[in-house]
Amino acid sequence: MDVTKFGMPLGIISITNLKVDNVSNHISGNVVVRISILPKGSGPAPKELGPVEATNKQLVFNQLLQFAPIRTIHAELVLTFMHNSEIIGRTSVDLIELESQEFMTLTRPLFRQDDMMTYQTDLTATIVVRFQYSKILRLMRKIWELREGIRDLTGSYPQPIDTDPTYESINPRNVIGKLEITEEELKQAQRTYIYDPRTGVDETRYGLPLGCINIYDPLIVDNISNDDKEYFLMVSVIPSRPAPKFLSRTSVNRETGELTFNSSDRSGLQLAPILTIHAELVIQLRQGTAPVNYRKTDDLEGVVIGEVRVNLAQLKHQKQETFDHKPLIQPGQGVVPPPTISFKMRFQYSKILRLSLEIWNLRRRIMQLTGQYPPSTLGNDLPDMIHELQVIDTQSRRDELYAEIMEQQIIRHGVKSPGVDPDHDHLASLLFLLLF
Repeated sequence: MDVTKFGMPLGIISITNLKVDNVSNHISGNVVVRISILPKGSGPAPKELGPVEATNKQLVFNQLLQFAPIRTIHAELVLTFMHNSEIIGRTSVDLIELESQEFMTLTRPLFRQDDMMTYQTDLTATIVVRFQYSKILRLMRKIWELREGIRDLTGSYPQPIDTDPTYESINPRNVIGKLEITEEELKQAQRTYIYDPRTGVDETRYGLPLGCINIYDPLIVDNISNDDKEYFLMVSVIPSRPAPKFLSRTSVNRETGELTFNSSDRSGLQLAPILTIHAELVIQLRQGTAPVNYRKTDDLEGVVIGEVRVNLAQLKHQKQETFDHKPLIQPGQGVVPPPTISFKMRFQYSKILRLSLEIWNLRRRIMQLTGQYPPSTLGNDLPDMIHELQVIDTQSRRDELYAEIMEQQIIRHGVKSPGVDPDHDHLASLLFLLLF
């Protein structure tokens, strides 16, 4: 964080656009959003935007809002939405997510707390925000990137500028600063979550798993026969919960036979909670009309045209993955050539494991630059965490592990796993906090 010569911090948060989707009809009056910085003392006093009224099931706050001074990057931006003085939802953004110092568009689900229970609502907030905290760091990073580019082109680094005594230490300082930030994030995560090497997924202190799959719009199916038949996609996770979700066709290109599918949620399709990394995402293309109120006891209508499966263990990097023209194979038969599907998805399952890996890599990088490891105990258990993570290579063993997980869920909570039935969809996001 940059400060003036007199010690005044120079961090500033700018919000240019904020909107909420999926607003229900019962929210008919004015809605305000209270924006604050936590922990207290990290920034200025809370501010409010609004009031605004819902239009087409959407709340739009167009006022420009700036927060200053922000005293530390180790804080979070908290947005609390209120209707008639009643909280209808709350979400937050870790300032570390905005370290690029560029405007970012973030989509977050809103959560409510009822008595001792926190659950996810149908509301989704989209915010355009930027956090500027260090001009010095931004310029140092730019210089380092330029030096790396020159090294790639010429095979050697340019000579340092004699008038800049910090030039040679740009990269080590940046890496050490990033290490300190990441270590603080890991400490905070370990106070809230527990990593289970048996499932590979973080859990709350109450034993609830926090795996989450995001599939982003649009999903495009190619090489389908050119006809007027209806098609829909069924998206599920096996052998895991939650209940499957369905996407109806939103458009068709009759010349190419390309079908486009979009979810009703502008932020894409979300499946949570995912109990284990040892599972598969299954996307089926079916001919027919997507069911409206589906229960697992119902007979699902529609002929299966083909399906694609993604092993979640392949997405252990927890970053967005793009799948282009994956063949939709019909089990036991197949179509030559089969239709294909293209989509983007992300599987987030362990903040603790992700941060431990970042710390491990940063410490190795500092060792390469300075010749010695920095003093730290965080991240040292990463090899043990990876070693303890079970390797599940057969479907039968996946089923056995899933049965064990389900049994423990029933023992802990006295209920079946969330998401078994649409009537219990609110349980599917029980204590599903904003991990990332």
